[in-house]
Amino acid sequence: YTTLFLSDEIAQSYLNKEVEMIDGAVAEEAEGDGQAVEEMPMQAIGEFYGEDRLIIDYSSYELCASYPEASEEEFFMAMDATEGKQLCVVKFSVQNNTSEDSELDMIGKKDKYMLLMADGRTVPAQATLLLDDLASYKGTIAANTAEQLVLVFEVDGSVTQMASARLVMKNDADENVIPLQ
Repeated sequence: YTTLFLSDEIAQSYLNKEVEMIDGAVAEEAEGDGQAVEEMPMQAIGEFYGEDRLIIDYSSYELCASYPEASEEEFFMAMDATEGKQLCVVKFSVQNNTSEDSELDMIGKKDKYMLLMADGRTVPAQATLLLDDLASYKGTIAANTAEQLVLVFEVDGSVTQMASARLVMKNDADENVIPLQ
């Protein structure tokens, strides 16, 4: 099933633009004409969440059949992709560079997450019981440490890379789009 958080028109407008990072800003060009459409600063993820004590950065993505890998010691729950699908695990680094522990309550934020695929389809984030799920994380990030949190999406098994996809993060007041690299 597909859940749309953006109108089809808005989703298509994201797909018709090439996004390039330039000194912390996103420069967008309409396909084909080479004309700059707009330049908008990419909102820092921590800023999007209203977090001023934590630095939250997108770090990478991984395509896999299950997460976490079976070889990892102690894990509470694992997710397996359904037949003909694979998991796209989008990874984030959450850093607390302060001298005090900091609480992070993502479940209370009720944000929505989706992948906007190159072909125009949208893929909602999976609801999980993973201890490191960004969408449902509620815990303490110790002083001067970093944690890895993830969002898990189920994508078609034929997908080989996600470089053209964009992660859309949406709450009641705002929306943030992050190109996957």
